[in-house]
Amino acid sequence: MYLSTQLSELGIPLIIALNMMDIVKKNNDFIDIKKIEAELNCKIVEVSDLKNENLDKLIEVAKKKQRKKKSTKRSKPFLKT
Repeated sequence: MYLSTQLSELGIPLIIALNMMDIVKKNNDFIDIKKIEAELNCKIVEVSDLKNENLDKLIEVAKKKQRKKKSTKRSKPFLKT
């Protein structure tokens, strides 16, 4: 999470895959995803790599973010005249 915090502070767009959420739920633990998203200003996707859960959702979120980035990207000239 430390690296994520640093990247967020630099304004680098992030998507965090929060792995092992199956274990968190099995143990009746709770992670406040919305709070972390708000603090880091990024999207968090709960996944379980072991059980292959929500990996498709992670891919979709990444594709959506990329499409959004392309649609808002403006071409800037290299040289100003």
